[in-house]
Amino acid sequence: MKHFAPTHSLTTWFVLCAVVAVLVSPRHGCSAADASLVTSVQLCAPMSDALVRSSVTGRLLPLLSSDNSTLQCVLDALAAAGDKTAWRGGCVGTTGSAKYLQAVTVDSASAARSRLPLAALTPSSASDVALALSAARTCALRVSILSGGHSAAAYSLYPGGLTLDLRTHLGYVHLVSTANVAVTDVVDDDDVAAELVVGAGARWADVYAEVLAHNSSLLPVGGGCPQVGVGGFVLGGGWSFLSRSYGLGGDNLLEASMVCANGTVVRTNASHRPDLFWALRGGGGGNFGVVTEMRLRLRRALSRDQLALVGELCWEPFGEQVLDLWRWWLGQYAHMPDYLDLDPVWLPIGPQNERRFCFTVVCNQDQELCAPRVAHLVDHFAPLSNTLSRQPFVSWQVTNVNVTDAQAGFLYLTSGTLLPGALTLRLAGELQLLLRLSPSPHNLVLFHVGGGAIANLRPNDTAFPHRDVQAVIQVKAIWQREEEAAANIAWVDRVRSFLLPHLSGSYVNYIDPAFPDWEHAYYGENYVRLQQIKRAYDPDAFFNFSQAIQLPSDPSLVR
Repeated sequence: MKHFAPTHSLTTWFVLCAVVAVLVSPRHGCSAADASLVTSVQLCAPMSDALVRSSVTGRLLPLLSSDNSTLQCVLDALAAAGDKTAWRGGCVGTTGSAKYLQAVTVDSASAARSRLPLAALTPSSASDVALALSAARTCALRVSILSGGHSAAAYSLYPGGLTLDLRTHLGYVHLVSTANVAVTDVVDDDDVAAELVVGAGARWADVYAEVLAHNSSLLPVGGGCPQVGVGGFVLGGGWSFLSRSYGLGGDNLLEASMVCANGTVVRTNASHRPDLFWALRGGGGGNFGVVTEMRLRLRRALSRDQLALVGELCWEPFGEQVLDLWRWWLGQYAHMPDYLDLDPVWLPIGPQNERRFCFTVVCNQDQELCAPRVAHLVDHFAPLSNTLSRQPFVSWQVTNVNVTDAQAGFLYLTSGTLLPGALTLRLAGELQLLLRLSPSPHNLVLFHVGGGAIANLRPNDTAFPHRDVQAVIQVKAIWQREEEAAANIAWVDRVRSFLLPHLSGSYVNYIDPAFPDWEHAYYGENYVRLQQIKRAYDPDAFFNFSQAIQLPSDPSLVR
């Protein structure tokens, strides 16, 4: 097991949301695209005055005038396209416009404050994305990609750069049938029953709503928080309530398209550009290009009635009973069937949003198999609340309360991976004590259980290396007033320092800029190969942020 030493803390985190169009281009790397001239592009009209107070940033945002030279450069560059490739993404949003304020509305307002972009663009197609990247290169600006708005460290914003907000025009979701099976049919096996074509601006709430409208027995391997963007979730691996049954979200990616920094659009799947396909399943968002569309596998519920046993069992958050519950869970883990996900969590989920210790239960099988798995918890431990019910999994998922969201407030987090044996009763007891001392009642600690189908692949079969872990832990502080920041950040730093000796790595979708040796923590031995693929698809490191995959410094690493 590799242990990590503490390092200095930062105040940002992200779940970068960028997704993936099905177009063809050259075989290796990215080659240049053409462009020629016509049309005009305008700045968006201001909402009211030249100064607009943003509820997101909590400050007055001065309206930038069109005579700003860099903005004028962007407008001119976007206008430099022929009729076939003309910019169709509408006006350019700057401070004071509704489009800009929408773009900087991410889950954590505290992180957004220090990362305000120059302008926000809303591309309507891969061609628009290519044109926006060309404008950024022409005007010497960096680009960030926003698709879900769940970027807690605001890595989906680039200070003084261009933000591509993909939600406005690229939030589509389509179900398509496969193997002569209509999307309204119930299939008889666990092969691909249907596929999902998702635009880069879609969130999981959009996906779940589309599935419910057609066939609730079809299961996307998606995010537990419906407001998370599909793209960043899948690109970072994608740990789901259904992952023990069907693998990670990235394991269910069938095909993707990506716009390279030079504007070329490339298609990738298991047989076409397999190196890029490997990298996009766990290599993290924003590292290789702008993904504009994804094709995902939809799975079938394992139960005969196509329903699941889902919900929470909750108790008082602290005390000996919580340790008894942990003792029970630790004894169960080795015998937990793949169809069962039983996540221990401390969440503000009580009637008045008070903290509780809970097990989130997702049992993807028949009732006669599921009921005995939770009977002891219900009968012996007498939960304060029991929301278990048998229903379509997707129906439960769309109503899942977003208690882990900051909702445009303040947040700071860390995460880690725990190998079997690292998660002990003593560690759980120490976490209970630390949580008692947390300065905000909204602070939480939650675990995603490993094993099952997650472990069916080897650590280097995709870019996601954490195949053999027992659990992923997330520690998150959420607070409401700016003066509470120092205490909550210090609390997360303290918990991180306690956890580091026990961790084997960290989960890139819960990215933590203060995590030491992050390259190995997120990617393990796969980092060197990811650097090689970065060189092939982004040789100038145009896509960059503080924890982006870097180009290899040793030329011998380049294939």
